[in-house]
Amino acid sequence: MAGSRSEVIKSLVVNLVIAASKGVGAAITGSGAMLAETLHSFADCGNQLLLLFGISQSQRPPDATHPLGHGRQMYFYSFVVALLLFSGGGMFSVYEGVHKLQHPGSRSVTSASRSPSSASRSCSKAGPPSATSRR
Repeated sequence: MAGSRSEVIKSLVVNLVIAASKGVGAAITGSGAMLAETLHSFADCGNQLLLLFGISQSQRPPDATHPLGHGRQMYFYSFVVALLLFSGGGMFSVYEGVHKLQHPGSRSVTSASRSPSSASRSCSKAGPPSATSRR
């Protein structure tokens, strides 16, 4: 159990750093995709906190109501994390689908909130060079 606790803590620290860096990137660029990734990384951190709680609960000593100990609680909290991941993703997908059906031309919640950059607007409209211009 001690090995799994240390691995979850390492993952939590790394995910916090990743979430913070994605959040900074989203703030600088205004990218909706980066914002979604930031929220996803923070959700992973929440899941890891639940796993840590499950590990600590499973290490409690046996008592009168649990004479064999609390070891199975780790599996319960792992199951809760799986349910949160799949139900959260599924509900968001259903929300996006309903939103697109109700408002077909509008931007979604996860799309970028900025207009196209000036670099993409200033692309040449002349097209590829013709054979006569290469002489």
